[in-house]
Amino acid sequence: MKTKTEIELEERLKKLEEEQSRQEFELRDLEEITRLENSLSENEPLTVTQSATATHEKIGKDVERLEHDLETINQVALAEMPRPLAQKKTSDPFVFDDSAFTLELPETQENKGAETGYIICLLFNQNKPTEWAEEGGGGWREAGKGFCYATIAQAKIRLDALRAKWPDYPIEMRKRI
Repeated sequence: MKTKTEIELEERLKKLEEEQSRQEFELRDLEEITRLENSLSENEPLTVTQSATATHEKIGKDVERLEHDLETINQVALAEMPRPLAQKKTSDPFVFDDSAFTLELPETQENKGAETGYIICLLFNQNKPTEWAEEGGGGWREAGKGFCYATIAQAKIRLDALRAKWPDYPIEMRKRI
């Protein structure tokens, strides 16, 4: 069994070996650069030949032709150009004011949640729907942890508010026995 100090020393040794290896590679690279620089300095400077001049003239003509083509393309009316594929328009995210849907239920014993009554379920998963809970400002909780309304009237008020807030969500009221 290795002690903490031995493990730390081994890690430090490994880091030092890696650093040494990296420095050796850098040294080899520097030696190769120096060798190449010496090799270049020994060669005679290149002179421009007639073939190089002809190549430069040909490149110059190609550049002029391409510049002319670019000007022509830029002058073509946008209506004559093929239209790109239609892009999907994006809209700003809908800002929703939660305060408009805050309901004050009457202060009764039922407001704390009854053992039997009505619950509001979100049915994205039919086998295990999430339930609406009033505590903590309201929110969806796992099955069995939602708020149980004692009367159908209380549940209907909250159900209508939630459907107005999330009209596309599969929300429904169920009876808890």
